[in-house]
Amino acid sequence: MRRRHFLITIATSGLVALSVRNSTAIAESDYWDKKERWLNLRHVWTNEEITVTYWRNGHYKQNALISIDNILRDWRTGEIGNIFYQLLDHLFQISTAAKIQPEYDILSGFRSSSTNNWLAKKSENVSVNSLHTIGMAIDIRHRTMPTKVLFDVVKSLKLGGVGYYPRSDFIHIDVGPVRTWINN
Repeated sequence: MRRRHFLITIATSGLVALSVRNSTAIAESDYWDKKERWLNLRHVWTNEEITVTYWRNGHYKQNALISIDNILRDWRTGEIGNIFYQLLDHLFQISTAAKIQPEYDILSGFRSSSTNNWLAKKSENVSVNSLHTIGMAIDIRHRTMPTKVLFDVVKSLKLGGVGYYPRSDFIHIDVGPVRTWINN
C-alpha cells in the first residue's frame, strides 16, 4: 500500500467504517462478498477511457490503482495524484446498490492545488480545502442513470459527502463526513 494511502486510511478509517456500516440500502453480502471489483471510467475532458479490475480476491491491484491515478489526474496541469482507494469502492458499491454497471463519466478527479485555487477564485462553489486535492473526491455522471436518481441512491447509502449539481449535470462524491447538498 502506498504511504499516502496508508496515512489517509488511518486518518479516515473510522469515518469510512461507520459510513459503510450505517448503510442500509444494500445487503453487505451484495457488495463485500464479490471476488473482484472493477470500474469503467471515461474522462469527459480528455476522452480517455479505461476498464480496470482494481481489486481481486481481497487485494487491491497496484498496477490498476496506478492506471486509475493516471486517468483521474488533473487534466489542466497533467499532475497525477493518489486517488484514495475507498473512493473506488464507493463507485463500485453505488453501482451494486443501483443495479447498474460501474461505468462512470468523470468530470473531475484529482485536482492540483494550483488548479483548485484558480477554480476557487472563479467560483464560490469550489472549496479552498477541497478533498479533490488529496484524491478523496470525484465528480461523476452515470451513462444510463439520470443524475438526480444517482444522487438519491448515493445519498441513501451515506458513504460520505454527496452533492448534486443539476445545472452542470453531475454529482460530487467524497470519502469525508456524511453530508449532502444541492447546488442550484
